[in-house]
Amino acid sequence: MSAQIELEREVIEPGGRVRGRVTLEPMAGHEDRKVELSVLWETEGKGDTDIGVVHHRVLHEGGEGSPGATGTCDLDVVLPLLPITFAGTLLKLRWLVRVRRYAPLGDDELIERDFVVRWPA
Repeated sequence: MSAQIELEREVIEPGGRVRGRVTLEPMAGHEDRKVELSVLWETEGKGDTDIGVVHHRVLHEGGEGSPGATGTCDLDVVLPLLPITFAGTLLKLRWLVRVRRYAPLGDDELIERDFVVRWPA
């Protein structure tokens, strides 16, 4: 699958909206795979990884004989006030839009686009 994630803005205030568009093109032989779209935050660094999903949508159910996920999908999601993006020495918190194409065997294909959530200066 080829997917392109376009965002209107790369920096968004807490409580603001993530707006953009996702464009999907299936690869030959992979048309029957389930495809999902998520807006989420995740932590990286020391300790366990935490994840918070604020939006999830199935773009294509998949299944044998299905026509495949193609076309564009608009994105308009209201963010919570917390958490905000953070990049410390031991811990980082990042926000992202993720498109996932499930693989029956092996690793799922992930296409991600980071954005920053921070209070205005």
